[in-house]
Amino acid sequence: KTVKLSAAMLSVGLAWAWLFAAETAACDVWDSSSLHISGLRQHLEYNGEYLRDRDVHEFPSFWQRDPKNSCGTAMRKGDCGALEWQMLPAGNASESACLAACEAELQHGCCRFGPAPLDDPGAVNAAVRFAGTAAPGGCALGHGNVVFEAVPIWSMVASCHGRAVVLQAEGIWRLAPPHVLDLTSAQERHSSYISIAEGLVNQSLSEGFQRESGQRWPREFVDADADVNLHCDEPKGFATWMLIVPIVVVVLCVCGVFILCHRLSKKARREVPRPVPEIQENPIDDWDTFVGRQGEMPSSSV
Repeated sequence: KTVKLSAAMLSVGLAWAWLFAAETAACDVWDSSSLHISGLRQHLEYNGEYLRDRDVHEFPSFWQRDPKNSCGTAMRKGDCGALEWQMLPAGNASESACLAACEAELQHGCCRFGPAPLDDPGAVNAAVRFAGTAAPGGCALGHGNVVFEAVPIWSMVASCHGRAVVLQAEGIWRLAPPHVLDLTSAQERHSSYISIAEGLVNQSLSEGFQRESGQRWPREFVDADADVNLHCDEPKGFATWMLIVPIVVVVLCVCGVFILCHRLSKKARREVPRPVPEIQENPIDDWDTFVGRQGEMPSSSV
């Protein structure tokens, strides 16, 4: 009975632990608090950890955690065009100050430092070719339809990849650089997002990204095999007890089984019957032999 009870308790503990492990392992996009991307080959700077933030397009969004050198380490001569420009007065003092101000924004776009294009005769034609909005003078960060061009003007530019975001749009999970224009607008337009990597239509985020934008212009997607690992919060409160209790039960059951087996083996050794030695026949006890010996005895001894 004791063996059966221990086996039953052991089974219950293992089943409880298995159910808890299965529940914990089933971490989907709605329960996850962060994710980790690995395997991007065209854009190595976007590998790493992403933290969950507000919902975008009625789905959770995950934002890159503390990207380093988002705008690079130095600016270069050139110009750029964009649909929207965000003025950064904190960077008007110098080129290095402008680069630091753009870096602090953690946004995708063109970091520009220099005079306004209309103030520079050599930049007027370039601004027309960009088909965007003319950049303001000083330090500014351009968003949307960003185009860079190396032209002989006095402005300095840097490309900022910003704080990337993983979001769901049109049934596809995408990794995209953020645009202030999109994220602050009421419509939250996703059409102007530039996808860095994408999954397949109606595919879960945990299945990763199968396409990645190449480095050549115009941008074309290439095959990719990037992994996306979802992470859920560690169990707390009652969930913690659900993890501890089955482990304790399993340990106690295993210890009980070992103790029981040890005691049963000792008892079995004590109860083993000792072998009974064989009783050898004594010739003196044999009646016929005794009588025979009496007949052979000498008469003097009678």
